[in-house]
Amino acid sequence: MIKLDSKWRFRINELAIYFTITGFILHERTPIFLSIGTVLFIAHALVNHPILAFRSVLRQLPYVSWFCFYVLIIISGLYSDNQIWYQKDVALKLSCFAIPFGLSIWPPTYERFEWILKYFIIFISIAGVLAFGNYLFNYTEINESILRSKPIPIISGINHIYFSIMLAFSTILLIIKAFDYNLTSRDWRYLIKINLPLNVIFLHVISARTGLISFYVVSFIMVVMFIWQRKKVVQGFITLATLLFLAGFALKFVPSLNNRLINTAVDISKARSKEDKNHYSFSMRVEGLKMGVNVIKNNPILGVGAGDVQDDVKQEYINQNSKMIEVNRVMPHHQFIYSYLAAGILMPILLLLILLVPIFQLSGELKLIYISFATVTSLSWMFEPGLERQIGVCFFVLFSCLINSQKRQLS
Repeated sequence: MIKLDSKWRFRINELAIYFTITGFILHERTPIFLSIGTVLFIAHALVNHPILAFRSVLRQLPYVSWFCFYVLIIISGLYSDNQIWYQKDVALKLSCFAIPFGLSIWPPTYERFEWILKYFIIFISIAGVLAFGNYLFNYTEINESILRSKPIPIISGINHIYFSIMLAFSTILLIIKAFDYNLTSRDWRYLIKINLPLNVIFLHVISARTGLISFYVVSFIMVVMFIWQRKKVVQGFITLATLLFLAGFALKFVPSLNNRLINTAVDISKARSKEDKNHYSFSMRVEGLKMGVNVIKNNPILGVGAGDVQDDVKQEYINQNSKMIEVNRVMPHHQFIYSYLAAGILMPILLLLILLVPIFQLSGELKLIYISFATVTSLSWMFEPGLERQIGVCFFVLFSCLINSQKRQLS
């Protein structure tokens, strides 16, 4: 086992974190940063104290839940017919093991944790500035494309759904800091004054619906908690009124948001009608969910295996004589259903443990940050199988473990 100077024990997994966050923004252009981050997390544990790291993982429920999640994916290979897709899925989800393993010993101090949050916020804002500039430059074309269910392009190299999820989370982080009466950091104050207004604009103009819905739901929860904990009813209702005014103002004066609302209304009406549902996003997702549930009914305990999810869902479309054309036959856009399909009934239970248990273990500002993260995560998983792309695995596992790692730092 290689012995390292104590300062490097911290630096390796911190370097992994910064590589991973950089990889969020550049993922569509190159996944190399996320892959390097994953390798560095494993290296951090291996070159320091792998046995201690493994024991530490087993003592922390959020960490061990991610570990078990990955183990079940591996085990599902025993009954997966499509071994090529199975091997890809095992490689895709390696971060479910690597990140808890790397953060289980010598995680970043709370001071460094805050620097990581600042880095994340700045990078997301940079991606927002680039996307917003591109939106303004192609204003008419992009607004028209929204009515055809086309996303606003995020030109830095990040998928628009994941950008919106991360944008919502980074905005909530800034709001939490803005309500911190004891805040003395000049860096945070600059970020609140500059990045918070920018992020709110980006959420209403270029964000996907998932990010915007998450922002308002988390904001509502935070205001309710504020009223309950601090007994400041007047300030709480003023904040709620401000949020309602902001939503109404944006709907009236932001064309991209208004077009998304029109598109959503049309989409939902198509899903409820007997008309042709092809090329309508919401209708396609509903159809995908139906196919996924049908497959689960036939495989209620173990699922179909991580390698066979796509093959079995595609076959279900054929069995049901679906009117969706081939290109519109999407997989279930719901993480709990997708995970159930991949490795059985234990998978959604593990995901619920990962999301809910830390709420009862954390306190103070960390609890607020985690509740925000868990709410954004759970809402996004209702509309997107977030753990079926490398960027989603790295984002959700990283912040789940990173926030939980600070419980020990503050205890």
